[in-house]
Amino acid sequence: MSAFGSMAVMVVEDDESLRNTLELILRSAGFSYVECCGDAPAALERLQERRFDLVLSDWNMEPMDGIELLRLVRANPALADLPFVLMTANVSESYWLEGMRAGASEFIAKPFRRGVLVQTLAYALGVEDALADNVVTFPGTQDRPLRRAGSF
Repeated sequence: MSAFGSMAVMVVEDDESLRNTLELILRSAGFSYVECCGDAPAALERLQERRFDLVLSDWNMEPMDGIELLRLVRANPALADLPFVLMTANVSESYWLEGMRAGASEFIAKPFRRGVLVQTLAYALGVEDALADNVVTFPGTQDRPLRRAGSF
């Protein structure tokens, strides 16, 4: 059984091709329910209608960006503790610090590999030990896992 077996994830991504790819990756990783939204306002509406275990959101979107969605989720008492992972191609430290201050659980830099994505989501959900057989390592590091995506 997957570490994600009974979990529902909301994917918020404005690029349809990437959104479809993320859905396939998450389903193959074992998430029981994956729902995708093409923009943050639609995602916020769905988050208020259904319980999700995690949000995976792009940062740069219109009409509302992922950081604003994160702030609205953190401001809502019913959603405030929901694990929230931001995806971004901007890897500047100031950008990532803004996300941490807003309450991001984890970050993932685009482009990413499937294993890094799955491990980052496991960290955000607190189930990383269940993925011991799928730890991502760098060549020459033997069994040392990749550091959390938001760590400097």
